[in-house]
Amino acid sequence: MGVHVCLYREVKRRTGRKRNRVEVTSEPHLDWDDMRYDGDRELSRILQGVGSIRRNHGDPENYVFWERPADVEALRAALLAEFPGNAQRWNQLCDILTDPDWWIYFSY
Repeated sequence: MGVHVCLYREVKRRTGRKRNRVEVTSEPHLDWDDMRYDGDRELSRILQGVGSIRRNHGDPENYVFWERPADVEALRAALLAEFPGNAQRWNQLCDILTDPDWWIYFSY
């Protein structure tokens, strides 16, 4: 069974006729390819090894767990050391994660 590594950020939108309600949704990163690649399955383990920040997103009865590295450069070094063949993918991932609004979601 594979895993899809997805990147999301939280977005707040005003809704309603008078635009007086705030709806919290999420949107994917459009430049990130969330298809399965070599090393994606191990990313969660590597992320735990370098230290991560976790949060819940969504309805309290149906939480989705988002995660990001505590130190993006430590994650980059660990990924490149273990999976040098995917250097372009890992560099793109870490470049995106330098923006603290972006979070990793693992879809199994």
